[in-house]
Amino acid sequence: MPVDEAGNGDQQQQQQQDGSLLQPEQQPQASHDRTRKAAAVTAKAKRRQAKNWNKKRRIPIAVSASAKYVPKSVQLNPRTQSYEVESILASFERNGRKAYYVNWLGYRGAQSWTLSEDTDATEFIANFCNKSSVEGCLDAFLGNEISESLAAELRNNPKYLEVCQLFGIGDHLHITEFNVSFCPNTAIALQKKAIDALPKFIRDCSSEIGIQAYANEYDWNFDRRLSGPLID
Repeated sequence: MPVDEAGNGDQQQQQQQDGSLLQPEQQPQASHDRTRKAAAVTAKAKRRQAKNWNKKRRIPIAVSASAKYVPKSVQLNPRTQSYEVESILASFERNGRKAYYVNWLGYRGAQSWTLSEDTDATEFIANFCNKSSVEGCLDAFLGNEISESLAAELRNNPKYLEVCQLFGIGDHLHITEFNVSFCPNTAIALQKKAIDALPKFIRDCSSEIGIQAYANEYDWNFDRRLSGPLID
């Protein structure tokens, strides 16, 4: 019996020695695994922290739009006494005056045109202009329709003419009948809704922003705006 215990003791000691001999080879891999797991945990924690921080710091963009341009379902924020914007879907421009087709925050399906001077959503406007300008320039060279205002900007830019000469193409811009620029990936249904709502918006606000000058220039066809063009 003592012999067996001694034998077991020797065997355990031998296993410990074998383990100690293998430890230097296994240690780098184990250290690498621990480092990788720690990095993954740290990265996940940083993403969670950034997400939570973005939620906390998000400040709704408020606009002082006239109530008659805002859908009745959209309510005034009692704290700020203004309306809140979720995104800008389109812009309309004529004679240097602009209007934006706005998606109101918290009200699904509630969109309307509002005057640029009433829309203080600077962050959204800048983001919309960047996206729509890039998309519009690409559309121009692909032969797709672009707004009249963007076409004028391109034609007045010497770099546009340089690019046309470089590729041996002429001025082949196709102008849309509506001077409206849409944000990329705007649904077709929303584009149609924006265009359909434009004539009434022009008629309602023409006296306020001087649109009467170009409203008289064209014969706006309000009665057939759903089935035909806005301008005859």
